[in-house]
Amino acid sequence: MNTVAIVLSSVGGLLELGGLALVVLDIVADREQARTLFAPRDALERRERSYPAPVHAPSWVPPSQASVMLTPAQHRDAAAKESHRTGAAVANALVRLKKATDAELDREIERVERMTHEREEVLRRGLVHVLAGSIKQRTFGAVLLGLGIGFATAGSVVSSLG
Repeated sequence: MNTVAIVLSSVGGLLELGGLALVVLDIVADREQARTLFAPRDALERRERSYPAPVHAPSWVPPSQASVMLTPAQHRDAAAKESHRTGAAVANALVRLKKATDAELDREIERVERMTHEREEVLRRGLVHVLAGSIKQRTFGAVLLGLGIGFATAGSVVSSLG
């Protein structure tokens, strides 16, 4: 009967120590998973913006007093030049507006990215703590558990012998 008690106590102790080893291995795997999950992120690349070159209009020369009387062909040419100047001014204004809008958009994107990054860092720190915990605390707990199992097993063996 004593031999059976000793064998059972010994097997029980070995199984508990094996369980402890599995817990330690699980802790190590959790820490590796946390390292992989929370690896530093690469910065996003900004796309380069390009804008068309400014449109140049023909220069406007005011008519002299001698040329106040314009022919219909001259009126047509003057109207075409004025139309081209107006079109160029509108095209250039649209490019300036696009640049201003893009600059505002870029500022807002940076602000949102900054806010998101700050919130993500708080979340990441919290998750690292939850998933990885304190290795010192876990190691100390595992050592205490191992010692407890060892002493319990030894006590069981000694009491079985007596």
